[in-house]
Amino acid sequence: MAESIALFLAMQKALDLGITKLSIASDSQQLIKALSGESPPVELHGILHDILYSSLSFDEIRFSFVKRDFNRKAADLAKSALHSIPIVRVTN
Repeated sequence: MAESIALFLAMQKALDLGITKLSIASDSQQLIKALSGESPPVELHGILHDILYSSLSFDEIRFSFVKRDFNRKAADLAKSALHSIPIVRVTN
């Protein structure tokens, strides 16, 4: 689920920057398969709809799978970003 949200936010940023051609590589094989038409898990239905709808705004868009071993730098960067997000505790 986190990968799909990150992908959606990246697409929105690309659109904000005026990018019209986009190639996205992800190490989430399940996400890439779902975007390619395979039956997605129920928990991805809403965000997949948002991703596919947003993809219509690009002149060209491509989604591809990359093994995590070949995507180590991006995976490490993503983990670092996740750890830098402040935790907000909500109490009643």
